Amino acid sequence: MAANTQVSVIVPTFGRQKLFPLIYDCFLNQTIKTAELLIHDDSPERSSFFDGLPGVRYFHSRERLSIGRKRNFLIEQASSEVIAHFDDDDYYAPRYLATMLGHLQDCDFVNIGGWFAFCVSERAFGYWDTTQQPLVHFLFQTNKPVGLVRSLGVQDAYMRGYGFKYLYRKSIWKACRFPDRNHGEDYEWVKKLPETVRMKTIIDDVGLVLHIIHTSNSSRCFPTHHLPIRLLGRFFGDEVQRYIET
Repeated sequence: MAANTQVSVIVPTFGRQKLFPLIYDCFLNQTIKTAELLIHDDSPERSSFFDGLPGVRYFHSRERLSIGRKRNFLIEQASSEVIAHFDDDDYYAPRYLATMLGHLQDCDFVNIGGWFAFCVSERAFGYWDTTQQPLVHFLFQTNKPVGLVRSLGVQDAYMRGYGFKYLYRKSIWKACRFPDRNHGEDYEWVKKLPETVRMKTIIDDVGLVLHIIHTSNSSRCFPTHHLPIRLLGRFFGDEVQRYIET
């Protein structure tokens, strides 16, 4: 990888090989062209999808590893001094990396505190501003009708967790590695970062990233707004349809 790589995008994954073309397209369509994509896949069989593709390094292991260990491995391999997280099943708009890098100029860690979400099984589109405290939230979860829950308040675990939208300097990881766990490794890592780390939380009101709860996904989220589905295309364009139909 060239020495002028601006950002290394890391993707720990398992059992999602059918989504590889989609995550690669997210990477390929970024307006930042001096980036690299690193994938650690511990599915039973190796995928040949990434073979020969420029700007991509694919690592396969038959040993099952935690998400935290896979993140640490990928960052060790990264050429850039800037690390970005991509989830293997989310959609990242072409201007995502460029926008996040712009915010990194005066800090060490950029996180998105207000973001869009889509629940595939319920065909539900929403927005979660984790920096606000509404009276009620909506519950987005696979195979459960969208419902209302009491206010969760402004919780640090929600505002700084959900690591699909992190971008940070590699130097802060060198001082604090991800814990060896599969769930909540992102927030546990953030909590342990030194107080000297300069953090910034931004609000996505233009459609930088769409967090997608697929039918095979057991996660859930609590949007503050339930949006008309017709607005999905206005924020993310026609391209996003491929991602919410998979």
